[in-house]
Amino acid sequence: PNTLWKLFVCNAPSIFRAIWAIVKPIIDPETAAKVNICGGPASAKAAMMAAGIPEDALPAWVGGKFEESGAMYDLIERMI
Repeated sequence: PNTLWKLFVCNAPSIFRAIWAIVKPIIDPETAAKVNICGGPASAKAAMMAAGIPEDALPAWVGGKFEESGAMYDLIERMI
């Protein structure tokens, strides 16, 4: 079953975009339409808000107001 609502990929390297261009025609068009590759935090915020995600639910690193905390957030912060 198709359970993906939306997927936002932010700050993806150009190799990811190249691979996505190859893979996208192979996967289901409905699923491919749910994937949004955003250049940086500003474009990610704009895409997420256009999709109906409120600013209060967006992470602070894209300019939203949701403050993350916990071990997973610390891991993500080290990766960014």
